[in-house]
Amino acid sequence: MKSLSLLQIGNFVALIATLIMNGLSNSGIFPNTVGDLGNSRAIFFLPETYVFAIWGVIYVGLIGFAIYQLRPVAKANGTVDRVGYWFVLSCLANITWLVLFLYDLVWLSTVAMLVILYALIMIYRRLGIGQRTIDWQER
Repeated sequence: MKSLSLLQIGNFVALIATLIMNGLSNSGIFPNTVGDLGNSRAIFFLPETYVFAIWGVIYVGLIGFAIYQLRPVAKANGTVDRVGYWFVLSCLANITWLVLFLYDLVWLSTVAMLVILYALIMIYRRLGIGQRTIDWQER
């Protein structure tokens, strides 16, 4: 079995750091929580609380990717290389967004959100979603 690449380890560690930071964001160590800040503003469109359950599905998907990309097949079929360091960037931007938002630096947190969006667009494009066929292992 070949050893893991720095990129594979980086992807996994970046997600773990993101998950830890998301947990800490509701632990009380910051001056606010995301929910408190969201509820304290006049937001024109705020979905019902149950809608936020989608984040559970999103995190399950992210964990699935982090585990999948550690497998030799992900390295061999080029998935890891196509994703590149964009996943790491998206995780770091997510952590940055949380910190900035929790300190009520909304405009700066918006910049972090744009970095997340850009990184995800790059991943989408580099993976060729909807543009190439994939084998059953990659699904």
